[in-house]
Amino acid sequence: MTQITEDTFEQVLQVFGGSSPFDLRETAFIDPYGMVGLLEMGELFKSEGGEKTFRLPESEEVLKYLERMDFFKFADRYL
Repeated sequence: MTQITEDTFEQVLQVFGGSSPFDLRETAFIDPYGMVGLLEMGELFKSEGGEKTFRLPESEEVLKYLERMDFFKFADRYL
């Protein structure tokens, strides 16, 4: 999965829905919708008593973007 966007999120659910860990290493782009979706997925698994491991994107550009958008600040609560 190279992009996590509003247009590709259903594919993300199919790929990661039942698997652990969520392997985002190949992700080259995540839009705000994708970030919120990832947080929601994490919250859902937590509420069901499960926990998922997320492997972060290898792209430094994507990681910097997630940091600027405060994704990691909220990830602690939901993932």
